[in-house]
Amino acid sequence: MYNLRYFLIISLLTSFTLSSIYLSAQESNWTLEKAIQYAKTNNLTIQQNTLNERVAKMQWLQSKLTYLPNISLSTSYGRNFGRSIDPTTNTFISTTYDFTGLNGSGSILLFGWFRTRNTIAKNDLLHQVSETDLSQLQNDIALNVTTGYLRTLLAKEQIAISLHQLDISNKQMKQTESLLAAGRSNGLDVAQVKTQLITDSAIYFKAELSLQQAIIDLKALLNLSLNNSFDTQPIPEFNLNEATLLLEPELIYSEAELQFGTIKSSELKILSAEKDLALAKSNLYPQLNFSASSGTNYSSTYHESLPDGQIRVMPWGKQLQNNFSQSIYLGLNIPIFNGLSSRYVVKQAKATIQINRLQSNEAKLKLKQDIYKACNEVSTAFQTYRSSKSAADMAQTGLDFAQKRYEKGLIPAIDLLLAQNTAFKSNADVASSKYDLIFKLMVIDYYLGRNLFK
Repeated sequence: MYNLRYFLIISLLTSFTLSSIYLSAQESNWTLEKAIQYAKTNNLTIQQNTLNERVAKMQWLQSKLTYLPNISLSTSYGRNFGRSIDPTTNTFISTTYDFTGLNGSGSILLFGWFRTRNTIAKNDLLHQVSETDLSQLQNDIALNVTTGYLRTLLAKEQIAISLHQLDISNKQMKQTESLLAAGRSNGLDVAQVKTQLITDSAIYFKAELSLQQAIIDLKALLNLSLNNSFDTQPIPEFNLNEATLLLEPELIYSEAELQFGTIKSSELKILSAEKDLALAKSNLYPQLNFSASSGTNYSSTYHESLPDGQIRVMPWGKQLQNNFSQSIYLGLNIPIFNGLSSRYVVKQAKATIQINRLQSNEAKLKLKQDIYKACNEVSTAFQTYRSSKSAADMAQTGLDFAQKRYEKGLIPAIDLLLAQNTAFKSNADVASSKYDLIFKLMVIDYYLGRNLFK
């Protein structure tokens, strides 16, 4: 009996020591607000979506440059063998010669039924969609961090309850042994109390494991190294009163609809699809373009006569000057028939608009459904929390009476242990229901776009 008792005490003391060392080694104490801000910058999913938002912004900025003309320069050098056309005289020759060409051109769309303007507007809307999606993702990650953070706080509270239960069980064992020595108890009571101590020890170690697992999950969400020290701090006190039952789902939805990222994104996608329709329609009408080009060339077969009657190859610079040419032209492109592909693109664009409108309505319906569900869950969580507190108070009163009756030898140990376990479970239920209610209140603030701690 004593060996087992000493073994349990040593095991618990060792665990307490390790826990103390671990907590004292913490280099960083994390508040919930600090964890959320860190996750918004370092979470891997957020980092990926941040890059997507940058790409969308670059595409929008690049499309704004399409108002500028297209200008290009080109040059070439080559050697010709055999019969060919002289690039300077346009006559057939059968000699080997070197040639060089320089060309430049430019073009600009004068009118294309606002194609450029609609392209820029569409890319601007897509950039806004990516910004909205990123903001919504940050809020979702913040809610996930909150969940993980509250898990650690609940685990800590469960550990404290388990330690208190262990202390009671240890005192019960000492008291039962004293009663046995005085002849007021029996071996069955000692065995039952000893079994309870072992059970309470197992519950404590499970609570410790739950804390470590919750911290690991939270570190992964924050993209922290699992070797980093980490400790969570208590959150501010909440006023968990009957005001939580006065939530109005319609009012919450009306406010959430104006700022919730999913709704804003779906509405922006409708506008983007409408710009796609305008672009598709522009392909059905003529387009007017302006172009200009210039060029010159050099050939080693191009000769000139000198004043003294000699003939020589005309110098490179003089050839380029003599052969320089320019041209400008207007081009009108009139689509007549292309297998009706342009008209089907228009039809597809119209269908896409309808799809996006349905998706927007679906998003709004889901948001309203989630808000109603969240409000009902807050109400239920509050009732559960209040009931668990009342049950815990009654269980503690029962435990106090059972303890006094046991000390007087009026009840067996099993009755005391039952009262003790009931009180332990009630306290654990209070902690669980409290953090459940806190989280559900945070969900309401999540829909309202508010920070509960500011």
